[in-house]
Amino acid sequence: MTLSDPSIRHRLTLTTVIVACAVAILRTLFIHSFDGPWVPVDRALSFTADPPWNHRVLFVWLANGVRHLRPAMSPFQAYLASQVVPTFLALVFTTRWAARFVPRREVWIAPVLMTLILLPTITYRTFFDIGIVAVFALGLDLLFRRELPAFLLVLGVGVLNHEITLFLIPLFLLLYFDRMRRLELFGWTIAQLVVYVGIRAGLTLALPVGAFWQGGKLAYNLNLILGVKPELVFGLAALVFWFALGALGWKRVTPLLQRCVWVLPLFVVEVIVVGQLNEARQFDAFIPVLIVVIMQGLSSSPVEVKIGDGVSTA
Repeated sequence: MTLSDPSIRHRLTLTTVIVACAVAILRTLFIHSFDGPWVPVDRALSFTADPPWNHRVLFVWLANGVRHLRPAMSPFQAYLASQVVPTFLALVFTTRWAARFVPRREVWIAPVLMTLILLPTITYRTFFDIGIVAVFALGLDLLFRRELPAFLLVLGVGVLNHEITLFLIPLFLLLYFDRMRRLELFGWTIAQLVVYVGIRAGLTLALPVGAFWQGGKLAYNLNLILGVKPELVFGLAALVFWFALGALGWKRVTPLLQRCVWVLPLFVVEVIVVGQLNEARQFDAFIPVLIVVIMQGLSSSPVEVKIGDGVSTA
């Protein structure tokens, strides 16, 4: 095999782009992220942060493991080291997911788009935001491959990272409601709920909390909306551009992918009730869908995709 082999050149190009994008993301985390007073990294590492942070443990465990190996590391160094893994996973899984929907020559755009959409959302330091992108990209890819046992595993791991992983379940329902017998659909849905509730219950027993989220968010967000506050406008400005770009090619988007977009109202309601609408990072879980909507809608040769089409060729 030599560089004259198109498949080798393709993989080399993808690898180069993914590494460059990872460097850009990690550099942004290093230079521009800050320690939010409401969730300092040292308190997150010791599981003493205010709700809802203490149950988002996956990459906190990784950071603590790194500090165990290198006790001299500062909390910030451990945080940065813990983000290397989700950064590369998010880029690889997003690329693999996008490869189903566009010609191979266009696949390299996926990690670039992910980076461009993600970078403006990086503000205060969280252990879970980039991991959310990785979990949803892999979960969606597994749903389209109809690998449901593996999807259940990803769902469980994702719950350890962030409770927003719950929204993989409505994505499953949107994609499979007319592709399974009712009893089979019911059984898989119950299995997913058991995994989600079981892991959340285990986390609550291991790390008792007085509340699962901060109060007052609904009133705060309604005030932002009704008052058209500047922080709302500036906070979501970057996302508006990407959503508009996705809307341009909506009619060319495969119907199955269009179904995935219908989970967006759930994200909006969740953010208004328990999140902060002025933070673009609240929509990180939707980034894998948004990327592929943009790519397929604007592609020179969009690929029609069906459930169970097999492994993508990225």
